[in-house]
Amino acid sequence: MMIYFDNAATTYPKPESVSRAMFKANLVYGGNPGRSGHELSMKTAEQVYFTRETVADFFGAQPENVVFTNNCTSALNTVIYGLYEKGKTIVTSNLEHNSVSRPVYNISKNGDVNWLKLDVYDKTDDEIVDCFHRNVGADCCLVVCTHASNVTGQVLPVERIYKICKARGVPFAIDVAQTAGVFPIKVNVHADIICAAGHKGLYGPMGTGIFVLNGEVLPRPLTQGGTGSSSISFEPLNVPPDYYEAGTVNVPGIVGLRYGVKFVNCNGINSIRKHELELCRLVYDKLVGSNIEIYTKQYAKCAPIFLFNFKNMSCMDGTKILSDKGFAVRGGIHCAPMAHRALGTLPEGAIRFAPSIFNTRSQVLDFCRVVKNISLKRKE
Repeated sequence: MMIYFDNAATTYPKPESVSRAMFKANLVYGGNPGRSGHELSMKTAEQVYFTRETVADFFGAQPENVVFTNNCTSALNTVIYGLYEKGKTIVTSNLEHNSVSRPVYNISKNGDVNWLKLDVYDKTDDEIVDCFHRNVGADCCLVVCTHASNVTGQVLPVERIYKICKARGVPFAIDVAQTAGVFPIKVNVHADIICAAGHKGLYGPMGTGIFVLNGEVLPRPLTQGGTGSSSISFEPLNVPPDYYEAGTVNVPGIVGLRYGVKFVNCNGINSIRKHELELCRLVYDKLVGSNIEIYTKQYAKCAPIFLFNFKNMSCMDGTKILSDKGFAVRGGIHCAPMAHRALGTLPEGAIRFAPSIFNTRSQVLDFCRVVKNISLKRKE
């Protein structure tokens, strides 16, 4: 049986409660929420709202300011396309996932906005804050950055960056795909808008994502169509969440997400983070000094990621060998080429180890033994 260490891509397995909730939703909550006045539609809408309440409480928001999307990429695209202003500047870090980089690049390539990428790799929190302090000004229409790099695990001081943006009247959005469920995150404390994947640290099903608004910064919607209100007009009612949730929502996924968040609440964010970081530190301690390249920095605060390569071997070959030996890790550029450029791991990238709450110390020790054996054979 394969041991799964690719949880930065999506957590697996999911809690049993998530699967049971999705199965029940398909059986029992089959009406289209908000589209009809019959009992089945209303019961289904009630279930969607219960999830909205659960997520709102988790991120310190009002339920109406929780918007469901297909994934974190959809959430970030909505925010970026919905807040950019022609002739102004969008500020990001140089550790961004392509879900930020590609839409910003697409807007900037024709000169509609200026894209300012700030070098934050391996900088101290004070250095990063100073960098944003010097570069966020009146010409900015949006600052959007990752909370933690999906490649390096480096956590940015978003709470301090938000204070700069707030003082200067610039909207601030964060990508918490790698930190939701691992670090406590609150709207109006860490950002104006929080964009999250439902299927990673929140342990929900794939095909779920959210963005959480503070109720003051409202992007233009990315999609338009049918909603449960104001159907008589071509103009959509510009009130969240209907303003953003055009079309039928993913009811089984949304119900499953609620139980994923409940699972995180039950186990405790701090306990989950402690467990996962201990496994990453175990890998580091066991493999440091081996015939491998280790790229993970020992930051005071970091996401649970360990990045490495076998010497004199491509990361994809290394990933394949580990897969053949029963370990699921991810090799490549991880949809974050700027981060790999900062690390010096282009053009191929590196191998990423990312545990979850379901992984054990015994599994990690087995993984380290296999990695050592592979590296010794390469050395011979």
